[in-house]
Amino acid sequence: MTNYIRSRYLKKKKEIIAILAQFRARIGKVGDKLIFLYTSRNSIRKHYCNIVKQKNNVFAGSSNY
Repeated sequence: MTNYIRSRYLKKKKEIIAILAQFRARIGKVGDKLIFLYTSRNSIRKHYCNIVKQKNNVFAGSSNY
C-alpha cells in the first residue's frame, strides 16, 4: 500500500469514527456497538442490521440490555 493510499484510508477511517461518535450521544449503547464494530475491522453493514433490530426491540419494550 503506497503512502498516499494509506493516508487517504486512515483519513477516511478517522472521519467515519468521528461521525459514529457524533451519533453516540443520540443512540446510546447502539452507538457504542457501532464504534466498537468499526474499530474492530468488522463489517459495519453486516452488523448494522443486527444492531438496528436490537434497537427496535428496545423501543418495543423488550429488555435486551
